[in-house]
Amino acid sequence: MKQLLVAAALAALLPLAAQAQTAQQLAKGASDTKSVLNYGMGYNLQRFSPLTQINKETVKKLVPVWSYSYDDNRSEESQPLVYKGVLYVTTNSATMAVDAKTGKQIWKTKVEYPPETPRIVCCGIINRGAALYDGKVFRTTLDANVIALDAKTGKELWRQNAINFKDGYSMTVAPLVADGVVITGVSGAEFGTRLFIDGWEPQTGKHLWRTYTVPSEGEPGVLDHRLVRSGAAYGLLGHRQSRAVQRRRAQGRQPLYRLRAGARSPDGQDQMALPVLAQRSFRL
Repeated sequence: MKQLLVAAALAALLPLAAQAQTAQQLAKGASDTKSVLNYGMGYNLQRFSPLTQINKETVKKLVPVWSYSYDDNRSEESQPLVYKGVLYVTTNSATMAVDAKTGKQIWKTKVEYPPETPRIVCCGIINRGAALYDGKVFRTTLDANVIALDAKTGKELWRQNAINFKDGYSMTVAPLVADGVVITGVSGAEFGTRLFIDGWEPQTGKHLWRTYTVPSEGEPGVLDHRLVRSGAAYGLLGHRQSRAVQRRRAQGRQPLYRLRAGARSPDGQDQMALPVLAQRSFRL
């Protein structure tokens, strides 16, 4: 994270102007020393900048230049993105654009979600970052929505709901843009949900496809034909049922898992439900 913040600060040498990002720019993100366009900097997710100005000898000369308050009392795990001198960062409750040279806020767009959302989410009240593409900022929300904002103004362009968060799903993931598709995933495995990856059309928010990370009956990737219909949270079976799983069971919508033969927990007692996901192209 420190390397990413340093790279973000050094990328502030260009004029302040948000312009369209291309698929070619995103593909070259790992070697781009003027911008930070991808989560993890590149598709290889190495989180490493090839810049050499800061090294073991010069790092001691670094001093604070400005500070910016998120005005949020939750945990912060967002990775900043930088393009044309603008730093884009998220929290669970807002998306911000900041002048990377001065720290001056350019715009801030708040995220509203139902007050009961934090009681249901599985993985912390956080957001891990945004994606940039074609003049837009893409992010997810705690109540399982995908949002596109205008990179210049912060105006919301479209919003799509991926799934009902009341069933134990949430979204904290930073989207990925590849081959002209906005790709998102969901959280909620601790609640016994069947997780998936979605593809969205960046201009309109149209839902393009969905790939489940746990196969259903009769689909490729099932290692054992036995269905695990326990109310356990995803991972080690035998744990107490979550409220979300209890609700799904009461509705007759029990989550389906495949039991991997011979898989055991560290204590050797419980068998494990493990997902199997085959590689597929982005456009399904």
